[in-house]
Amino acid sequence: MNNNSRKKDDKWNLKYELAKNYYNYYGNLAIPVRFKTFDGIEYDENGISLGAWIHVQREAYYGIGTYIITEDKIELLKKIGMNFERNNQMVNWHKKYELAKKYYEHYGNLEVPARFKTNNGFEYDSNGIALGTWVASLRTDKIKSLLTKEKIELLQEIGMRFECTRNAASWNSKYELARKYYEHYGNLEIPTKFKTKDGINYDENGVTLGSWLSAQRQAIQNRGSRVITEEQIKLLQEIGMRFETNKMLDTWLNMYKLAVLYYKKYNNLEVPTKFKTKDGINYDENGAALGAWVAAQRQAIQNRGSRVINAEQIELLKEIKMRLECNLQENNWNYKYELAKKYYEYYGNINISQKFKTKDGINYDENGFALGAWVADQKQAYKGKNHNSLDERRVKLLEELNIVWFSDNINNKLQKEIITEVNSNIKHKEVESRFYSLLCNYNRNGISFDNISKDDIKKINNDFLDSLDTSKKLTLK
Repeated sequence: MNNNSRKKDDKWNLKYELAKNYYNYYGNLAIPVRFKTFDGIEYDENGISLGAWIHVQREAYYGIGTYIITEDKIELLKKIGMNFERNNQMVNWHKKYELAKKYYEHYGNLEVPARFKTNNGFEYDSNGIALGTWVASLRTDKIKSLLTKEKIELLQEIGMRFECTRNAASWNSKYELARKYYEHYGNLEIPTKFKTKDGINYDENGVTLGSWLSAQRQAIQNRGSRVITEEQIKLLQEIGMRFETNKMLDTWLNMYKLAVLYYKKYNNLEVPTKFKTKDGINYDENGAALGAWVAAQRQAIQNRGSRVINAEQIELLKEIKMRLECNLQENNWNYKYELAKKYYEYYGNINISQKFKTKDGINYDENGFALGAWVADQKQAYKGKNHNSLDERRVKLLEELNIVWFSDNINNKLQKEIITEVNSNIKHKEVESRFYSLLCNYNRNGISFDNISKDDIKKINNDFLDSLDTSKKLTLK
């Protein structure tokens, strides 16, 4: 055996021992192609490419590539669980190929970001298959003649370019530097003028990593000339990227403090969209637009609008009972109810003139909200006389303010009891409205409702029955 053969065997034996360690530890030799190690167990970026070596052994078994494997080596590998069957490997390859195909069909290219993971081929999922890594490995496999002609043709059908595109390669290389910075310093608070060649140390002749990150922040806000993809955004978020500037963070925290004050006062964060304030409690035309800010946070949580919100900010909002879903109609009603509540707490009732307008719920203001008209509208909704509706929760809230649903000279409790006794086949609103009109008519004809008898109730009920179709008869208990 010559020296070259001996050296090759020594290298083979070294890698075999690493594979043996892997098998003893994990119980199999299903080693990822890009797995590197010094001990056969733990991944090390600077280690021996054990995954690629196993791949070469398996391909050599089928006569693929330039490497030739001997029978004795095949037997040694089989002793440590090496499966030379290509079925599982081919199934795995085709599974990734199908994901790549879906990516191509969705995006029109196969320029997959290096750290992109997915379960459906086009949406990022941190628990998914590392499609970006796989696509990158294909280029390496092509150079090493590890791809069959069949595979190359399949990949070319979905737009695979085996040479790295300039833009994708440039972005990925800078991302890797940013990742190394994050792993070393624990953050991405990189000075704008910071340059580096290794992602850790400053180097005057290195890549301007600080300005690159600044450009990514501008891109997410649709500023500047750069374009950033959703996959790239998520990859940056994985390594602690903040898309807000320090100034933006200060503004966010100031608005959050106002939201905290609002929550402590009203026990909710149902802030009207047009609500402005300086103290978080009272409306002020010259104050901060707290309502619009709260609405923007909900949109950001649902990935709508141009704002970005991080997990820490979401948790802070949850602490003050932030409702994460958008419901502008509910938000609007709650605001008006709070004004009515303030009126009640100050005056002891909500018998409000329909012309009364206010901004604080207490004082009249010509430019304020028409609170009196709103209260009247709630009464009409209760009787089924307009397009609005009142659910049980809203009815209960208004009754806590001692709202008077009907005219003073009509027994409120009695009317409500009669209404609840109607046949369930008739819509509540329709019955309530028609019965209320009938009661008012009897009242105008001299029948008092202070001490109404059962016979009078039956008479009213019978008249009401006659006004309905036979299919809508009422029964009085």
